[in-house]
Amino acid sequence: MHLRLHEHETRRYDWTDRDLRAIVRLNQGAGAELVRAVVDARGHKCLRAFQHVGVLRLAPGRTVHIVPKIHRPTGEDVTDGGVRRALQALIRWLGYAGTLPFHAAERAALEMQNPDWFEVMTRFFAENLRNEWRRGPVRTYISQDDDHSSNLVGRWRVADQLRRPAEKSVFCVTRDEFSGDTPLNRVLRYVCELLRRRTADRQNRAILDGVAGEMDADAITLPHSVTLADADPARILSRLNVRYAPLLSLARLFLSNRSAELLPGQTDDTETWAFTLDMNHLFEQFVAGFIARHRTLCLPDDLADCTILPQTRGAIRYLATRETPPTQNLFALEPDIAFQNPADKSFPLLLDTKYKRLDGNERTNLGVSQSDLYQMFAYAHRYDCPRVILLYPATTDAEIGERAVFRFGDFGATNETLRHVIVATIDTRNDLRTAADVGCFADELNRLLTIIHTKI
Repeated sequence: MHLRLHEHETRRYDWTDRDLRAIVRLNQGAGAELVRAVVDARGHKCLRAFQHVGVLRLAPGRTVHIVPKIHRPTGEDVTDGGVRRALQALIRWLGYAGTLPFHAAERAALEMQNPDWFEVMTRFFAENLRNEWRRGPVRTYISQDDDHSSNLVGRWRVADQLRRPAEKSVFCVTRDEFSGDTPLNRVLRYVCELLRRRTADRQNRAILDGVAGEMDADAITLPHSVTLADADPARILSRLNVRYAPLLSLARLFLSNRSAELLPGQTDDTETWAFTLDMNHLFEQFVAGFIARHRTLCLPDDLADCTILPQTRGAIRYLATRETPPTQNLFALEPDIAFQNPADKSFPLLLDTKYKRLDGNERTNLGVSQSDLYQMFAYAHRYDCPRVILLYPATTDAEIGERAVFRFGDFGATNETLRHVIVATIDTRNDLRTAADVGCFADELNRLLTIIHTKI
């Protein structure tokens, strides 16, 4: 039984007790609520999705596909064509976000035929790993301990040798061997095996089987478990293997959704797994990446020379300072995107993204939460910034553009001391397929930023 639904949508699904156990396991493994089993007012069993999109396998033959709402021109379109268009747009978002190499993501989006998100990303990983491996695996010198060496070759570990007085015919040595069995290659071998056991696509499995065979021929160790810490780029990437950085980024995406270890003797790592993305984080990274890549199209003249700081990197300010020992700054304030004037280091504009739909009800301030406004108040004052934008996605024409303006400060204050929060939306139905689509999206951002600067 397969189900397709959009994020933040509830659809009928005849879940079982086994499904409930699988959902609990997947939610716990993700550290977030991916889906929830509910019963509607008519007594029908349903599944409710939240901000994560992707694929959840509850049991063999029971799969849930959560489709992003981006590029949904015809309502709740969960047909193959509608899902394919949404996933093509999602892959382009990943390219702008830096999760996938930009041009490779564009090529994958254009060539995509399968509307299954997991299989699409598996094909992308498998083909790129195969191509890179055939260019030649990166080898380096790896230190290996040998406590029973018959020859004194390498570095003699005298301290260890003295602890073995009875073993006079062998040496405790450490020698460097030129090998491809590096931490990076082990991570890639692990993810290759993980996907090989999960994929249901014959061509994907054939490619992964071939890559696994080539890696085994080079004596690459298959670990029983790999964590995100093991795949930390700062630990395992160097100038010698930096060409594998895009593959490592995608491998980390698969590892972040891992639900079980590869235990010896298993033919499938688990019958239950998930491969999902948090759209809150992706929307933030996409907007920042798009503006950075197309800044000349997106930014009005007043912001043209500004430095764009994703997550205010390198210029973070804090809400408070603890004066009693130990003295330290507390409660970091990190707007999603900061525009900093390079001349005086001031902040003419801050932008924070919220991946949820506004409700359109003026009585509830369009659905803008009180906690969000408190957060924007802190941003505006600590960064001494006159304008803060709260940017939401829009999926209908009526939702697009500036929606509301909130002013902070005394009503009698001068314009120079006023600070405003502007609630605005951007049309996420644009799939960015053509140069015209990209230009349209950039023009929309430029128009929004220009209006805000001229009116406020």
